[in-house]
Amino acid sequence: MLKFFCRIFILFFVLSCQQPDKEITFKGVWIEKSVLENKDKAETVDSLAKFPLILFEQEGGDSVLFYYDHSKRNVYPAEYAYNSYFVHFDKHNEYFLTPDYTTGELVFSNLKDDEFYRFVKIKPGLTRAEVLNPAFDIDSFIQLVE
Repeated sequence: MLKFFCRIFILFFVLSCQQPDKEITFKGVWIEKSVLENKDKAETVDSLAKFPLILFEQEGGDSVLFYYDHSKRNVYPAEYAYNSYFVHFDKHNEYFLTPDYTTGELVFSNLKDDEFYRFVKIKPGLTRAEVLNPAFDIDSFIQLVE
């Protein structure tokens, strides 16, 4: 338990020491970086990332939409504090979405399992209704992203 709190403390310490080089706004669509890097290869989006897309409907909102695959899309409660989001996938664990000011990327961290994913903000944007639509095809959408 102490090890977990030490990791959280170190994460907050590092984030508080960084001077923002650029402003990062959460609102919009974020795609997992490896998905974009491999979009022209034969691999499908579903095989590359646990959840390839994250959607923030508003800045500082109380929920975040995670797109897992063609059959699973979930909206999770979230808390916005210290320019980061704390997402609750379950009642026992918090997961962090923190901006990396040096790259402009969003970092998802699951400290319990030592998982880290990097996301980049993309245009065109999407609405919650478009992502939740059963006809939404992320593979086609990714091909439109520059």
